[in-house]
Amino acid sequence: MRALRLLFIPLVLVACTDQTPVAPIEDGPVFNWMNNPDNGNFRVVRVQEHFATFWTDPSNGLRVGHTTFPLADPDCSPMGLLEPAAIQSIQDINEDDFLLSRLNELYHADDIFILVRDLNQPGDCFGAKLIATGYGKLRGNDNDLFAWYPFFVTGEENDRNNANSFGYRAQGKLTAMDGTPMRYNGVFRFVWDPDGIPPVEEVVAKVNVH
Repeated sequence: MRALRLLFIPLVLVACTDQTPVAPIEDGPVFNWMNNPDNGNFRVVRVQEHFATFWTDPSNGLRVGHTTFPLADPDCSPMGLLEPAAIQSIQDINEDDFLLSRLNELYHADDIFILVRDLNQPGDCFGAKLIATGYGKLRGNDNDLFAWYPFFVTGEENDRNNANSFGYRAQGKLTAMDGTPMRYNGVFRFVWDPDGIPPVEEVVAKVNVH
């Protein structure tokens, strides 16, 4: 279980480069063994964990943040903790070489705070103009979380037959700073081809508010 907790942390830190929480969240993950198709063994693990991810649309300079916990700037942040995200991990452990194991993760957040900033305009929300805030839903998945670890540890990619891919889709009802209701749709997808040079094959990041 400790390994699962440590695996999850780098993904959040990579996504949260310019937003940090007010204080560390002391509560650990909440485990949920209900409806486990593996009858309670450790191949399928379900937890509830606080979650944050951010991305920028290069076509318009809009940066969106999604979080279930307060950020460092209280003026563009939820006031307190929201319902944690539900995370399901499906593990395929390679007993001969642990770093060749596979770990598929799914993320579901049904009540997540969303903030949209315009990086082209200076402002008071982490140095950029705040466009809108509100609440919505987020879905995400990582097809092979373990695929990143050999590169981080040794600088070498895993010998795998499939590209590593992770990403999110989110939508919500926001309110602009002048009180105008807005709808938000966003998508982020990162595909890493371990045989490619450079290894990144595709990055898609979209932020749409209207």
